[in-house]
This record gives sequence, structure tokens and C-alpha cells, in this order.
Amino acid sequence: TVEAIDGSGNRSQPSAPASARTAAADTTPPAAPTGLVATANGPNRIDLAWSGPADADVAGYRVYRGGAQVGATTGASARSFSETGLTPDTLYSYTVEAIDGSGNRSQPSAPASARTAAGGSDPVIAAAGDIACGNGYIGNYCVQMQTSDQIIQMNPVAVLALGDIQYEQGAYADYMDSSSNVKVGYDKSWGRFKAKTYPAIGNHEYITPVADNYLKYWSDYAARRGPWSALAGNPVKGYYSFDVGAWHLISFNSNCGQLSCAKGGEQETWIKNDLAAHPNRCTLAFAHHPFRNSFFETSKEPRWPDIFQTFYDAGVDLVLVGHAHNYERTAPMNPAGGIDRTRGVRTFVVGTGGKGPAGASATPQPFSEAHAGGTLGVMKLTLHPAGYDWDFRGLPSTPFVDMGAGSCH
Repeated sequence: TVEAIDGSGNRSQPSAPASARTAAADTTPPAAPTGLVATANGPNRIDLAWSGPADADVAGYRVYRGGAQVGATTGASARSFSETGLTPDTLYSYTVEAIDGSGNRSQPSAPASARTAAGGSDPVIAAAGDIACGNGYIGNYCVQMQTSDQIIQMNPVAVLALGDIQYEQGAYADYMDSSSNVKVGYDKSWGRFKAKTYPAIGNHEYITPVADNYLKYWSDYAARRGPWSALAGNPVKGYYSFDVGAWHLISFNSNCGQLSCAKGGEQETWIKNDLAAHPNRCTLAFAHHPFRNSFFETSKEPRWPDIFQTFYDAGVDLVLVGHAHNYERTAPMNPAGGIDRTRGVRTFVVGTGGKGPAGASATPQPFSEAHAGGTLGVMKLTLHPAGYDWDFRGLPSTPFVDMGAGSCH
């Protein structure tokens, strides 16, 4: 009941009574997290990613190493964590618990382990584009599970997904397909490296309005949470940067009809300023569409010439792209497409991530140093302080090998 009191201290009659019963205490713990994956990211860091339980009231997660809590995340979707400051060449094992809003703790997940890289080793990255088939695919290709197995063998610190990540329409259901069909779905194949993947946006991503399914899948990346927290730029629009070892990496949006690639535009201006702010000796840029290539849509080239000019002026060393479903390595080029071994930018076209190869039917351009149609595989790059090694190996079913080394400007 409630009484009113006036300024003289007079009390009213009590109100009519009202009653309520408190809810029973929630003592039911959430289900344990599943799918915990631990991945070494250099000699001092391990990245974790997992799948959460379906319980609606999960409030966060606790991360344990050797039985001791080493971290926590807040929110049901915060399913990644990175531990740094670790010892090189050391095996670490982790588990994760889910915590609900009442403080109930799940059983621990199955453990996951990873060994940090040996101290002093130079970082390795993996890269390819045009990756995963969706439902309704045609043909006997769609080998994204096999190319992801190549990445496991490389144990890279970062994976560059060079656009057209999920065919055909970029449907979220295809990204997350959980069927036993290994020829369908990005998440069950390359999604094994999601916590250390840096995506570039391709034309198939824009088949859905404003690439919404792409951004839904990469929601933590777009919000710069977890491993992507240090990104500069605007990942939602498709341009951003970060460092790997001694190298500076820039991702940009080569869909110039969606975001201008012209000199003085938002994107080109940001790239110019970002390069000026990061005078690393070695710089790598990656996107989806080639500036120039020998085999695919050459009538539309040169694409993004103003951005290439900016790269050339700033001394960028490498550009990695996809779109053309073949492999090609170019000589270092100037903006006119001529060979320039002093200041030129070398391009690798690696549209070989699994969707299906195209034949090498065209005559290679003078700038082409290596080329192969009909091959599928992943590029391995070892990033040294003043240079790089490349190693492309096609799958056994589409064999082709291209290896070599280069120096930074």
C-alpha cells in the first residue's frame, strides 16, 4: 500500500493494496561454447574464436589458459579474444565458458591449443580471392575446403580474402551453410581463419544492397572489435590499414562505381594521407579488381588509375587482387603499364581461392612474368623487414608453382 503525506504531516488513508510475486531464481547455466579454435599470430600472440550457445541470456564469456582466467568478453556475440605478451615457440591451451545474466557459468568448452611462432621469425600471410560456392553451384569445382587446408599448412599470421568471398549472390545463408556439402559455404572452410582474416570487398558482395550480408558476416571487422580493433580508415566503405611485422598493409575498395577511386575523392585522399603517415620501407595493398592483367576484362583497364598513381608515387611494393579467376605475377609496373624495376609496383592476381578457374586463353601482356589459367590455390607471402618471398602452389588437381623473392623500395 501507499500513503500520501502533506506539508503539515497529515497522512492519507492507505491506497488499495497491490501484489506481485518475484520470479524464481535462474539457476540454469548456459550451454558450453563450441568450435573453439586457437591460432598463433606470430611469436607473442594467440587469437581465439568460438561459437556461442543458443541461450538467449548469454551475457559474455570467460577465457582460461591452464585453468587460470586470462580474459573476458562482454556480449553474446563477442566470440573472439587475443592474448598477447606470450613466449615464443611455446604451446598454450585454452578453454572458454559462457556466463548468463544471472551469473551462471557453463561447462568449459573443449580445449584448443596453439604454439606461438619461434622468436625472430618473419610473418607469413596467405591470400586469394573468389573463394566459396553457394547453393545452386554448377560444375565439379568449388574446392574452398581444399584451399583452406593449404592455409592450415602455412600457419599464417593473417589471411587476405581478396573479394568475391561468397558466391553467387553473397547470401548470408550461403556464408553460414552448415550442411555436410563441403562444396558450399565460406564459414565452414575459410571461416576457420575468420579471426585473422582481412577481407576486401568484391563485386559479388554488392549484389545485395550496400553489401549488407558481407558486413553482417564480418560484423566484428566492420565494428573494429577484437583482432580488428587497430584498423585505421573506414572498413564499412572498404578502405582500411594495419601493420604486419615491419610491413604496412592497405585494403581499398576497387568497386569504383560504389566508391570513387578518382584523385581527390574520399578514398584516394585517405590512401594518400595514410601512406604519408606510415613511412614503412615495405608496403602492400590489396583489393578485388586488377589494375591491369592479361586474361580478363582487359577492355575495362586500367582500373583505378589514380589510386595506382598514388601507390607508385608513395613507393608501394606489392598489390594483391583477385576477380580474374587465374594466377598472374606481373613485373613491377609504372602507371602506364610499362615495366619499371626501380620504382614500379608488382601485382599478383590470385583469383584462385576455390570458386573455379578460368582458362588462360589470352596472350600474356609484356608486363606478365608468370601466368596460369585452370589452377586453384593460395598465395603464401613471407614478409621480411626489407623484402618478401612468394610461393604459389596450385592444388594437386590443378598443379602450378611460382616461387621467388623481391626487395622493397
